[in-house]
Amino acid sequence: MKPLNFRKSIEARQWVAWIPTAWLLVFFLVPFLVVLKISLSESTIAMPPYQPILQWVESGLAEIRLNFGNYLF
Repeated sequence: MKPLNFRKSIEARQWVAWIPTAWLLVFFLVPFLVVLKISLSESTIAMPPYQPILQWVESGLAEIRLNFGNYLF
């Protein structure tokens, strides 16, 4: 019978721990980031009901518009 390799056992345990961690990141962190993006954007009367945060201007640079008025209110 071959002896159990201790290093491989630790690597397997790390993978077992990373699978639920990745699951939690996908299903809890991603929706939180979507809500944060919507809360920092300006509202409009259209579909979608908010303006994009990142816009490209004519010189090829990115313009970031954040609206903190929702949090001040």
